[in-house]
Amino acid sequence: MKIAIVAQPFDAVLPPAQNSIGIIAYHSALRLAERARVTVFLPGPREAEEPPVQPEIDWRWVDTAPQARIERGLQRLGVSQPVDSRWFHLPYIWRVASELRRDPHDIVHLFNFPQFAAWLGRRVGQRTAISLEMQCDWLSQWRPERVRPGLRRCALVWGVSRHVSDLISAAHPDLQARLGTVGNGFDTGRFRPQPPPAAERGEIRMLFVGRVSPEKGVHLAVEALGMLAEDFPELRLQLVGPRTQLPRELIVDASDDPLVRGLARFYDGREGPDYQACLDRRIAELGLAERVCFRGNVPQAELADEYAQADLLLNPSYSESFGMSLVEAMAVGRPVVATRVGGMQDIVVDGDTGVLVPPDDAAALAAALRRLLADPA
Repeated sequence: MKIAIVAQPFDAVLPPAQNSIGIIAYHSALRLAERARVTVFLPGPREAEEPPVQPEIDWRWVDTAPQARIERGLQRLGVSQPVDSRWFHLPYIWRVASELRRDPHDIVHLFNFPQFAAWLGRRVGQRTAISLEMQCDWLSQWRPERVRPGLRRCALVWGVSRHVSDLISAAHPDLQARLGTVGNGFDTGRFRPQPPPAAERGEIRMLFVGRVSPEKGVHLAVEALGMLAEDFPELRLQLVGPRTQLPRELIVDASDDPLVRGLARFYDGREGPDYQACLDRRIAELGLAERVCFRGNVPQAELADEYAQADLLLNPSYSESFGMSLVEAMAVGRPVVATRVGGMQDIVVDGDTGVLVPPDDAAALAAALRRLLADPA
């Protein structure tokens, strides 16, 4: 059997600098290669370093320069390409479709973009089964007429959590027979129970793992730290993840949640020139410069140690389809505090496997953290 995995046109798939869906695509390829011949299409140009040696995996770079030229032209015209447009990143998926037409595969697996399935379906023929993995809420947010052509061509669609699958089912009831739920896995050899950090190090470390972007609620973590700072002078906040503000159209403009749409204030200049500047300003105002560490992006090979060195994990996100950091922290044996949104409600049983708090509520977040910090167990 031949299986093709098509990364998103902006994913970083190969280690060490991987993004979240790039990690999923990479590990899926490694596992599938144990039973099938696997091709992975990933955005290029081809990197200087060779990919990992894996005889059953064919790594194929797809040149993204044509799309970059299109985007520069659109910018000069003062227009943007809607993310749900059938033309979104067309040069990328057209190149993939052309290669798959020359080299047919039994299964082609996509992430998040149903319009890619429509283009592929025109080129690869009916013998190739197309599956679509939704790691976000877009299928329930985009206009049905935009996504139906691609969905009709999918043999299987699955959501990464019951939250995502339920939203898809409500928006597209005709998908019931082809809709499933498959959560994200993790490396059990790497993320495994660890003893708590040594008490003599003189600090209590709260850990956040994820993109430093408005929808992740990092500003709420900073505010909560400010509320706790006087009573817990040893408390620190470690932020692990890229300082990459997600484009507004991918999350804020796509959502019908008023709290998420309210994050527009971090894009229109009301809170400063950008999100990082807003965080830096607020950290300085609260006198927390020595207590907040921006660790930056950490390779997967080192991430388990970040959890092991933490006392607890917090995820104050406004929108979360799954909540990978919660699963990884639990696997290492660290308590978690998260907002009651999206797929995190599937992972955390409030008061049992963690603590859930309302979104956009720094005071509730601080209160939950205070209870954990006051409990020596």
